[in-house]
Amino acid sequence: IYRERERERGTRRPPFVPKKKRHAYLLDLVIYIYIYIHIMADENDDHNNRATTTTRAVLSTLKIENDRCADCPTGNPDWASVTNGVWLCLGCSGVHRSLGVHVSFVRSITMDSWTRRQLEMMREGGNEKFNSYLRKKAGIGTYAPAREKYTSKWAEKYREKLKNKAEGTKTRDDDDDDDKKK
Repeated sequence: IYRERERERGTRRPPFVPKKKRHAYLLDLVIYIYIYIHIMADENDDHNNRATTTTRAVLSTLKIENDRCADCPTGNPDWASVTNGVWLCLGCSGVHRSLGVHVSFVRSITMDSWTRRQLEMMREGGNEKFNSYLRKKAGIGTYAPAREKYTSKWAEKYREKLKNKAEGTKTRDDDDDDDKKK
C-alpha cells in the first residue's frame, strides 16, 4: 500500500536515508545551509560596511566645497553626475538622467554604492571646475539649459580630461594646457 501511494503522488524518499532518520537528515541539512548563508552574509556585510564608511567619508569631505547644485542655486546637493564630476540637487538629477548615461551617469550620494574610480572622478572634478571650464572655453553660463551645457563638445572634452585625470593618464590636450600655463 505504501509503495502504491508513493507512485500516485510521485514521491519517493531518498534511497540513502533510512525512513526513521529522514527528518533528522533534512533538519541537519537545513541547519547547515542556514549557518553557511549567515556566515557568508556577515562576511559580506563587514566588507560592505567598511567600504560604505570610507565612501561616505570621502564624499562628505568633497561635499564641503560643493555645497550648491552645479546647475541651479539649490543648496545641499544629494546627487552627483560621476561622468562630469559635479554635484546635483534632486530636480537636476532627474534632468541629467534624461540625458543618458553616456552624457551624465547619476548616483545618489547616500543610497548608491560607489567604486574607487567613481570617487576619483568626483575628487578630480567639482562644480566650480566644470562651470569655469565651460565658461572659459565655450562661454556657457552656470544656469544654461542642461541639454545645451552637457551635450556641447567642450563638455565632452572636459569629461574625457576628467576621466584621464582620474585614471592617471595624460592626453595631448592636458600637455597643451600645461604649456599655456608656463
